[in-house]
Amino acid sequence: MKLQLNGQEREFPDGLTLAAFLDQLGMKPDRVAVELNREIVARDRWFQVALKQGDCLEIVHFVGGGVSHALTAKTAENACRPRDVLLRQLGDMHIEARLGQQRS
Repeated sequence: MKLQLNGQEREFPDGLTLAAFLDQLGMKPDRVAVELNREIVARDRWFQVALKQGDCLEIVHFVGGGVSHALTAKTAENACRPRDVLLRQLGDMHIEARLGQQRS
């Protein structure tokens, strides 16, 4: 099946769950965030979410407690949300989580 991965169309086997897809890419689940068709997917749902032809995925790596570059620096002119929006959302989530820890 063809999927949009960080703005690039790539071919993958049919029938992958999001968890199997990330495993195939060699990604460590505790260090990535995934947006599927403009919605961030909670990690506890990755084994239930089946990918299908044409899905649009944005994957962002966390490094050293912050947000790093994604698999590619190219942002697609397609149906995917621009990477800067995803990074900003994830950055805000990270800041909120750190502020919550400091208040405890």
